[in-house]
Amino acid sequence: MKAKIDPRLLEPGWGGEISPDELAFLHSELTQDKRLAFQWGFQPAKKRRPAWAVLQVAEFGDPNVRATNMGLARRQSPSNLERKGDFQAQRQRDRPLGYLGGRRAKAVG
Repeated sequence: MKAKIDPRLLEPGWGGEISPDELAFLHSELTQDKRLAFQWGFQPAKKRRPAWAVLQVAEFGDPNVRATNMGLARRQSPSNLERKGDFQAQRQRDRPLGYLGGRRAKAVG
């Protein structure tokens, strides 16, 4: 038997840390309802709704400021990476030493 889901969960920032059942409910609603997806900072025409983005907007989102939700939905925060233990993704984001705007640093000497 599924637990009853509080409809206030659909408001960005209200949910805090959410359970897997709540995440599944939110993902389903965000996929079906384009207006809700827009409010949550997602592009309504696209069906991609990463779990990390839904979690971030549920925890830190703002129901009155879509720009805040867009930032949360489009960029995974470093603290979220560390919390999940996804150090490989963090390593891929870091730039190698000697990186200078698309050109490699020349060796000195």
